[in-house]
Amino acid sequence: MRIRNEKYSMTTKETKNTIEGFSSFLLNKGRKPSTIKRYI
Repeated sequence: MRIRNEKYSMTTKETKNTIEGFSSFLLNKGRKPSTIKRYI
């Protein structure tokens, strides 16, 4: 988990935008919110 945090160490704003964009992308493909949480 520590390695993963260092790998994705971005600013809070960038991280938030990435997660929101990725969530929107998955929702547009018909994914459920519970499925999205597995990817984050």
